[in-house]
Amino acid sequence: RQQQELERQKQAEQQAREKAAAEERTRVAAEQQAKQQAAQEAERVARQKAETEAKARAAEEARQAEIRAAEAAKRKAEAERKAQQEAAARKAEQQRKAEEQQRAEETARKAREAAERRKVEEAQRAQAEAEAKRREAEAQRRAAAERRADQVESDIGSYMQGLLTRYWNMPSIARNGMVAQVRIMLFPNGKIDQVLIETSSGNPAFDRSAIQAVYKVGQFDRIAEVDPFIFERRFRQGIVVKFTPEGLRW
Repeated sequence: RQQQELERQKQAEQQAREKAAAEERTRVAAEQQAKQQAAQEAERVARQKAETEAKARAAEEARQAEIRAAEAAKRKAEAERKAQQEAAARKAEQQRKAEEQQRAEETARKAREAAERRKVEEAQRAQAEAEAKRREAEAQRRAAAERRADQVESDIGSYMQGLLTRYWNMPSIARNGMVAQVRIMLFPNGKIDQVLIETSSGNPAFDRSAIQAVYKVGQFDRIAEVDPFIFERRFRQGIVVKFTPEGLRW
């Protein structure tokens, strides 16, 4: 029992020492925090004081600057007034001389303008004549091109009509009044791209015979000889042929 009592006493003493140590640490931390807060407050007060003094100095400097600016503006206004008076006198003299010079220049200007107008009118007449000649030449060129294109189109039409007539086996069911309108799409080398029935005759066999006639030809060689420009304008969208019992119509 004595031994147990001694152990309890030791534990109590140990706990008392630990508690005292914890309280001491708490006290020291509180003191440090208080010192830190005091230092921060002192720094804030010092900074505020410095800012206040800086603002006061800036305000005083601004006031002095305003005073100097006002004095400078007053001196400038006086100098400008004197300069304006002198300038007005010089301007009156210059205006008198300018008016005399202007009258002389006006006379010379009118003479130059008259000469320039004559020159411009002559140039415009020459330009108009040249433009008229150019338009006439262009119109003649276009007309010649259209005539060539018409002749090529007519020649190609006759050529294709002859080939298609040769290869068309008109069916026995053909009757007067039947018309199968066919659009033949060609490549620039004359090969057939597509054959389309644009207007049916009303008889599938008759329409089919027209399409077969085109495919039997296979290729229209003379198309390759056509000028590319004419081909694009006259043949790129296809060539329309009407198959009728009375014959082919271009």
